[in-house]
Amino acid sequence: MAIVNFNRKDLESLIGEKIGEKKYREILPMLGTPLESISEEEVSFEIFPNRPDLLSVEGFARAVQGFLGLKSGLQKYNVRKSNYQVKIDRSLQGIRGCAAFAVIKNIKFTDEFVAEFMQLQEKLAVTIGRRRKKCSIGTYDLREITFPVRLTTKPGNFKFRPLGFAEELTIKEILEKHPKGQEYGHLLKGWNRYPVYVDAKNNVLSLLPITNAEFSKIRPDTKEMLIEVTGTDWKPVFEMLNIVVTAFADRGCEIYEVRTGYDGKTVTAPNLKPWKIKIDTGYVNKLLDLDLKQNDIKKLLEKMRFGVSGNSVYVPPYRTDIMHPIDLVEDIAIAHGYEKFEPRIPRIATIAKPNPNEELENEIREIMIGLGFQEVINFILTNQRKQFDFAKRKKSSFVKIKNPKTEDYTMARDSIFPEILEVFSQNASSEMPQKIFEVGITLQVDKNAETGALNKRKLSAGILHNSANYSEMKSYLDAFFRSLGISFKIKESREQAFIEGRAVDIFVNGKKIGILGEVSPEVLNNFEIEYPAVLFEIDIDFLAKPK
Repeated sequence: MAIVNFNRKDLESLIGEKIGEKKYREILPMLGTPLESISEEEVSFEIFPNRPDLLSVEGFARAVQGFLGLKSGLQKYNVRKSNYQVKIDRSLQGIRGCAAFAVIKNIKFTDEFVAEFMQLQEKLAVTIGRRRKKCSIGTYDLREITFPVRLTTKPGNFKFRPLGFAEELTIKEILEKHPKGQEYGHLLKGWNRYPVYVDAKNNVLSLLPITNAEFSKIRPDTKEMLIEVTGTDWKPVFEMLNIVVTAFADRGCEIYEVRTGYDGKTVTAPNLKPWKIKIDTGYVNKLLDLDLKQNDIKKLLEKMRFGVSGNSVYVPPYRTDIMHPIDLVEDIAIAHGYEKFEPRIPRIATIAKPNPNEELENEIREIMIGLGFQEVINFILTNQRKQFDFAKRKKSSFVKIKNPKTEDYTMARDSIFPEILEVFSQNASSEMPQKIFEVGITLQVDKNAETGALNKRKLSAGILHNSANYSEMKSYLDAFFRSLGISFKIKESREQAFIEGRAVDIFVNGKKIGILGEVSPEVLNNFEIEYPAVLFEIDIDFLAKPK
């Protein structure tokens, strides 16, 4: 999740209406954008990863116009023809050769516009670009460039003047001395030749994905600009470019196409045409438990800035989150207003009875709370760094997110204890001892399952203080199983996450269902935890089966 800061006067100018503090606090957050702070000069909102178009003040204003009823329906964009061309060397194709461009003209920069555009670039690089790993964005003053532009490679001793420096540096020196080289140089680790944009006169535009050159930097008086997005995957490249160019178009700028040549194939960008998806009235009403007519759905979708014709919905090019009709249903719910939903008794005759799985979970929660532990709840989505690298767990098959919007959420967790350690890390300054637990879902890859994965429920508990040890947690584990009336056995474990000789595998009826141990100093250090920690994790699905 990203926090964005908008100049209040600039935002309201783009919206076309002065917004009172009550609307900022009570109405705009219902769009799915919680208000972080507000003052006379600035407003800050929290933007969720699924709506990167709202990271720009222009995109945010566009959405607010629809939500407040100031404008509705599809915002159309015009891309003008041009002769601008870029060529991509064959050596970069399949590595970091996915590139799309646009030319922007009639730009009228203000201090607010510049600040907010710089913020947008940085937020997009972190979210969609995955900290420039997946793709990065570059902007260049058009008046300095001679076309065609070419993406090629240069050796480490090649020199040019990087942005913000008074003298030329070799690429090797840039990676060592330039602030962005120090921050992102790891992305080029192992490269012998480095990706560089040059124009027809061999002037260097940028070193990817590190820094632009001083040669074509954007100035306050820049009126025409080349925007470039280059990465390893076409989808985020096009998504990032569309979000940026529509933001400029909303300020009255002119958008021109650029043709990019790839070994005989040509890609023309940007493509700002809406795409079509079908929506069924019955499907909407079934999911939302409403009685909406087709015209009602049309008005609600137009409020969210979609185009609608019959049962066809036209999705604007900046809405990168729309992949399935269920995504439209979510927007319909937002436009309808969550505060307007009323609880209703289901229209089917049923005899209610407790879900056995829920009964077991509730019993486990009561036992753990009775033992003095506090319950926590973490996200099911996480990342490989936390689950495997930090926790020193052997990487196995896991459920990977196909198109993650942020590097913090790239997979579904298959273990809970790394999340327990993360909670300890975030509460390092809180009172000791800390005793927490979580009963939650993990996902395990299963090729025989209908979806290719199965939900597995687990219990994980941890203790943190200056003398936390194996014996202390073992006594709690004894009490836990005794409360359930289940016998268990233990056997020494060699899991790398725990101190050797201070960890055991847990068995019930001869089957391994969990682990208990003192967390190794290396893992504690990875999570920036300064106190000893001990934890256990068990598969509670096995406990639910007949004993």
